Amino acid sequence: MVLCSYCSTAGSQDLKETSRIKSSFIHATWGGYEQLPLLKDQLLESQEKLLKAYKELLVHEEVKKEREAALAEAREASRKVVEEATLLRERTVSVEEAASKAREEAAFYKDAAADLDKVKVLIKADLASAREAFQEMKVECVKGKIARSAVEEAKKKALEDLEAE
Repeated sequence: MVLCSYCSTAGSQDLKETSRIKSSFIHATWGGYEQLPLLKDQLLESQEKLLKAYKELLVHEEVKKEREAALAEAREASRKVVEEATLLRERTVSVEEAASKAREEAAFYKDAAADLDKVKVLIKADLASAREAFQEMKVECVKGKIARSAVEEAKKKALEDLEAE
């Protein structure tokens, strides 16, 4: 029986040793009891080696469990990082789309502002023309009042002259 890959050689040798000792023990019982204490010591030593190898196996299994747990934690952390990266990519795309839309709107409003500036210049020109025309009308109105006034005075004078004659 092999206990683990780490101690397979030692475990295999221990089992062989134990079998050899048992075989010697059986042979010794037929051949005499004088080797019995020595064989008993060898058997105890082999059992101690086997127990030590078993304890090492348990330690290695515990280490393996700890490493597997650490690996599982690392995989979980990695999965979470991947999920967060995916969310960040999606948010980045969303923000880039919003920024693109904002740039388009800014360009539209910039064009609209340029158009309004052109209209403003035209309106100012029209206003200047209207003011000039209004000034000319005021002058013509004043001239008309003066002319009427002159006509009325000429009429009064003509009526006075007619009455005087």
